[in-house]
Amino acid sequence: MATEIASFKLKDGKRPDDANSAAGQTLRDTLDTLTQQKGFQRAYWGRELENPDTFRLFVDWDSVDAHMDFTKTE
Repeated sequence: MATEIASFKLKDGKRPDDANSAAGQTLRDTLDTLTQQKGFQRAYWGRELENPDTFRLFVDWDSVDAHMDFTKTE
């Protein structure tokens, strides 16, 4: 298993945990894309408690190769 970790600095007022916001829709679209990929296992996400403007996404893949194959797709 391989875990990919993505970290983003959120712009003021952007809340991916608000399902009705544009940021929330982007997160849903991203997760929909990820879940359809070969080798995808699960994803976790959230904002840091100490710094709520920092968003983290953790994606578990079957292997590093599965992750690399995904990076080569559109």
